[in-house]
Amino acid sequence: MIVNANFSRIAEAKAKLLPSPRKVEIKVISGQHLPKSDDQRLKGDIVEPYVKIRVRGHPRDDAEHVTSVVPKNGFNPNWNETASFFIAYPELAFLEFRVKTRAGLTQSEPSCGDHLGSYVIALSMVRTGYRNIFLENYAGVRLTPASLFVHVKFEDVEFDETKLERKRK
Repeated sequence: MIVNANFSRIAEAKAKLLPSPRKVEIKVISGQHLPKSDDQRLKGDIVEPYVKIRVRGHPRDDAEHVTSVVPKNGFNPNWNETASFFIAYPELAFLEFRVKTRAGLTQSEPSCGDHLGSYVIALSMVRTGYRNIFLENYAGVRLTPASLFVHVKFEDVEFDETKLERKRK
């Protein structure tokens, strides 16, 4: 019996140290009152926004999703696109939302975009359900009333270390 008790304590301690992987689904629904970038204010270009969502943290979890571009609508763009991320170490993960615009870019710079607003939050602070994400500039100043409207859903997943695959519970 003593051996079993020690084994039980060791197994419990080991279970606490193992990561609790999660699947995160983020549906980017729409944006509201997106500002023009400084360059666009000078040129008078119309905003053509897209959203880049990045997961930062443990190298295994780094991932990103880019939405489609909404042509000529910075006031109330609609995306209705879902991004799914499997995160092995959610305690270390951050979500970064960046809203950029394609307008005014040359063909030689298709991967670049003018920054309209962004927001970074620890995954542990994110709650399920419908959420408004209030955008900030790079200096951390809130761009009132610019925001994104998203739906967040979490699922616990089981991690199989032997196959290095993630499975649903």
